[in-house]
Amino acid sequence: MGRPLRLNLPGYAYHVIVRGNERRNIFRDEHDFRMFIRIIGEAAETYQFIIHAYALMNNHYHVLIEIKLPNISQIMQYVNTAYGIYFNKRHKRCGHLLQGRFDAILVEHGENLKFVSAYIHLNPARAGIVKQVTDYEWSSYRQYTGGVINGIAEPAYILSLFSKGKGYLCIC
Repeated sequence: MGRPLRLNLPGYAYHVIVRGNERRNIFRDEHDFRMFIRIIGEAAETYQFIIHAYALMNNHYHVLIEIKLPNISQIMQYVNTAYGIYFNKRHKRCGHLLQGRFDAILVEHGENLKFVSAYIHLNPARAGIVKQVTDYEWSSYRQYTGGVINGIAEPAYILSLFSKGKGYLCIC
């Protein structure tokens, strides 16, 4: 039996999760994190999608994206292939870096986007990597709080979902 078809709906958001093969690390150092951010940022321009939030963990990553065209599979093929080629060359290895298909969970606009964004940003703290999400460099949380100005995420829409004067959900 074949794989079920993915819902590929322009204008919708997806919580995408990608894991390392055999749960091994896919980011070994700062250079790897920076290269992945560069690759997905370039993909956002090329494939016309919005990155609402992300968190890069050692052995997996989460990204909340909104597609403008029905091209989520092409986006993820580009990102995962480009990063896999980079990683294998840099670390002198061969074989699969990533485990199976990417997971793409359809997320409704409104409250659900807020909750998924918070879930993504909380990942480093829940994994025990940092005590507070503000301490984690490899997520988009600092863009939400104004700590990073020129990042790849676009937090404006999710921030607009919060009532005026309350700012971003404090998940510190």
